[in-house]
Amino acid sequence: ESVELENLALKGSQSESLQDALNNLEFLQARVTEIEGELHEQNQALGYAREETELLLKQNSELRELHAKAEAREKEAKSFFQEERASKQALQLQSEEIHNM
Repeated sequence: ESVELENLALKGSQSESLQDALNNLEFLQARVTEIEGELHEQNQALGYAREETELLLKQNSELRELHAKAEAREKEAKSFFQEERASKQALQLQSEEIHNM
């Protein structure tokens, strides 16, 4: 009878250990599922950030091109006005020469 009681106690202890292990396994499975969900959200956020970065890089490139074009036009305008000023000065000198004759 003593052996039977020991066996029952051992079985009860093993049963409790198995139940604890099952509970731990269920907890760990739930945590893994939770972590997988978090990773999925982070991957989506990274994807959006990557797309936004690519768009910003494209816009930056376009702005650089526009800036270069604007600088070229500014140089052309300065050159044009310098030529126009020189032309006006030449005409003024000619006019003065004609007037002084």
